[in-house]
Amino acid sequence: MALTAPSSRWLLRARDIAVPGRLRPLSRAVAAGRRIHIIGPNGAGKSTLLSCLAGLQPFHGEVQVLGKALAAWTPGELSRRRGYLPQLARGGGTQPVFHYLRQHQPAAASER
Repeated sequence: MALTAPSSRWLLRARDIAVPGRLRPLSRAVAAGRRIHIIGPNGAGKSTLLSCLAGLQPFHGEVQVLGKALAAWTPGELSRRRGYLPQLARGGGTQPVFHYLRQHQPAAASER
């Protein structure tokens, strides 16, 4: 799928997202209403990709959600527009601190 269509057409758009040693640069766009499948062998980077697209892991490159840069969304805004279920769901006591804090961060004053 080409990345040249107007940004309003895309639900999700990724350009050159990468995590050194885990995920090679990848560019894709997904139109609203489309279903995609992410397949590959163990260790290929599928979970890393999804974590990056959800904004839960640092990465190089750019991700846009509904035409807006992922970094421009507040955690509260993102939580109302996307969900993320990790491959191995951990109990609250074993969850990494940064995931817990992102899930329970108070809403920004502009969201109230």
